[in-house]
Amino acid sequence: MIPIQDVIRSRRRPWITLSIIGIMAAVCVYAWTRPPEDVRSVVYAHGWTGARLWLLFPVTAVWHLGVVHAGTNMLALWIFGETLEDRLGHARFAALYLLGAIVSWTTVIATHPVTAMVGIGGGGAVAAVIAAYLVQLPRSRVLVLVPLPFIFDLVEIPAAIVPAFWCLLQIIGVTSAGGGVAAAAQVLWAISGGAVVGAAVGAAAGRRAVEWETPRT
Repeated sequence: MIPIQDVIRSRRRPWITLSIIGIMAAVCVYAWTRPPEDVRSVVYAHGWTGARLWLLFPVTAVWHLGVVHAGTNMLALWIFGETLEDRLGHARFAALYLLGAIVSWTTVIATHPVTAMVGIGGGGAVAAVIAAYLVQLPRSRVLVLVPLPFIFDLVEIPAAIVPAFWCLLQIIGVTSAGGGVAAAAQVLWAISGGAVVGAAVGAAAGRRAVEWETPRT
């Protein structure tokens, strides 16, 4: 099953969501086309470490370990970010993403104060978006593409199911790209920190009624 989008129509263009996804994609292309030593030098210059907090999330939170790590973050951001940005507004959505990135990697450093590893990735910031979405829209649904023999079918599933698969793919992505168990543990702490921030922001923003019967067009 491949998640495609949620079932709620947005009233305005999600410029912040599209911009972040575009930056992530551009960084991925750069990483795939440059020599490994060039990529490592950028990562070590701008990644989070136990000795330093680098708060420029557009640099830190858009670098990823491999295609799966990056692809699942961009897909999750598209599915949940579009509607959430519409509900929160561009400025508050951008602030949520930034806060999720900062708190998530602060959580990693607090739990791994002497680690020599460099932390990169947008999982914590995306977790903040997902958590805020689920608090705002706990009954929402997501369209998933189901491959069947000779055809593809679209099926609606509860949106709350998708984050579990996303989290699993995040762990698979970083480990398969050579991150190992330590990197997987960092991802889990980052997701946890981001999710707490997102849930708090989602609750503070208040909930509004949704026209569930109105399909996307």
